[in-house]
Amino acid sequence: MSRLLQRASSAVLVITCAALTACAVYPPPGQPVYADPANSYGPAVAPNPGTEFGRITRIERLNYATERQSSGLGALAGAVLGSLIGSQVGRGGGSAAAAGLGFIGGAVLGDAVESGGNQGAGHSLVYRITIRTDRNTTRAFDVSSPGDLRPGDRVQVYQGEISRY
Repeated sequence: MSRLLQRASSAVLVITCAALTACAVYPPPGQPVYADPANSYGPAVAPNPGTEFGRITRIERLNYATERQSSGLGALAGAVLGSLIGSQVGRGGGSAAAAGLGFIGGAVLGDAVESGGNQGAGHSLVYRITIRTDRNTTRAFDVSSPGDLRPGDRVQVYQGEISRY
């Protein structure tokens, strides 16, 4: 393998890894959660500042379509195979160029094969809890599970956590 091909392959590999790292999906910060009932129940002697009190008016079940996410292994495997196959084409600089094109094409094809073209995208089940506060305002929270909360329950909200009051 020539030095030019090694350098080109290394450069393309580093760029691809950096691009895939930038595509990582992280959970959104500050999502409210339903507090653990074992730790949230009991009399509130002196509520913390910023605590809101109210009553649950509605709990809705929402379905969100989510795209299937690839791990990047398909793209990596495709890139390696594509560059190996591409390096067999031509001689000298032509071989290096073919390896680079094979690397890129293999990465795109490998990612598409792994994700299945996003057919059969998943669904995420979320519950929206709507609360009418004592200050006569309405607040809505999206949570993964409402636990044992029901419409009409008296609740407190502190730092994004909902608990029965």
